[in-house]
Amino acid sequence: LLYDVIRTVKAIMGLSVCCPCVFAVLSLVSFCEHIQAAGEDLDQAFREEDDCQHDAASGQDCSLEMLQRRSLKLQAAATESIAGVNEDDSKLEPSLPCLCIFDTDRTLTAIQDHFLDPPYHHVKYPQKGVNAVNPSCPGTLSAALTADSAYPMNFSGPNTTMRLADLIVNFQKSFCGKHCYRGILSVGTIGGQKLKLAQDSGYFRMVNELQFYFHARSDNLSLPCSHKNKNTPLGKECSINAVDALTVGPEDLKPFIINIGAACEKKDPSLGKFSGACKVDFVQNLTAYYKHFAGVTIPDEHVYFFDDACVNVAGFKGTKYRARQIACARRQCWMEPKSGDFLPDNNLGVCGATVDEVNDALSGPPHYLCTVDSEGKCDPAFGCGQT
Repeated sequence: LLYDVIRTVKAIMGLSVCCPCVFAVLSLVSFCEHIQAAGEDLDQAFREEDDCQHDAASGQDCSLEMLQRRSLKLQAAATESIAGVNEDDSKLEPSLPCLCIFDTDRTLTAIQDHFLDPPYHHVKYPQKGVNAVNPSCPGTLSAALTADSAYPMNFSGPNTTMRLADLIVNFQKSFCGKHCYRGILSVGTIGGQKLKLAQDSGYFRMVNELQFYFHARSDNLSLPCSHKNKNTPLGKECSINAVDALTVGPEDLKPFIINIGAACEKKDPSLGKFSGACKVDFVQNLTAYYKHFAGVTIPDEHVYFFDDACVNVAGFKGTKYRARQIACARRQCWMEPKSGDFLPDNNLGVCGATVDEVNDALSGPPHYLCTVDSEGKCDPAFGCGQT
């Protein structure tokens, strides 16, 4: 109704009248027309996908070209939503320069809800018991052509579709997206980072999806590794194994440090290969990376770390770094043993980080944990079975 009223006003104002109100109305009409057109394109893309799924169910091949087009439209729509960010909101301005560091699985991503391949069935999760989980996550976005196989059933099961958390979809609404350099500390690999992209497959890699959103509307804070130069001739060499990061010089460091689980196990075998408790040890590698490639010195108190795992955030206590556990609203206890103690590394966030959770790091306590017991210690059974 508002849109129709404004169009009427625009028609009436088609006289030789000049006042600030006219320009304001015309600008608003143009913006509404842009959003309406984008919505119509996206609706058409979804209708095409429905037809595609129907064809797949009847045994016909689904059009990869159509899926690629839909994925790009989804990305564009998510990026366009950034246009409404209020750049004058001084409450969201950290001290500069700053660095935001993120976990990957269930921090930048949410629980998967579709399989990657046609006919794109929904992933079915337990509805009863301690492993029960509700995969509904408003504000998230499925990346139609990107595989993410972390945690749905097991790490070797059928491929599932990557689902981007609210934070990464709306990255520029966070202070990290507007003001800070970015890095990742990941227990495992970031899907597809070590795989050569087949030229005829068209499928995107998980690491490229994250780079896309990290770069959106922030050229001055873009990842140096994504620019082709003599140090990164391929333009996309953004990750390094944690064990290697401990021994190389700053010129060989990267902003995504992966396989930290192996480094934690090497440091303390009792931690196991799926632990991220030693992530705190690698912050200095990321600040050294940006000092070398961007020429900035980032003080410890200007570093912000976000992770859905309580034990990983707890490792930052006693440091000047600011660390915050996210994805606190709902938890998943993934493949807990039928007997014995629950595993601290298996208590996962369901929907990943939200913009609000990240922005709260500016005004909240320097170290914040949410899945704790009455003594403030990480509780591996926190939220289990609560859907």
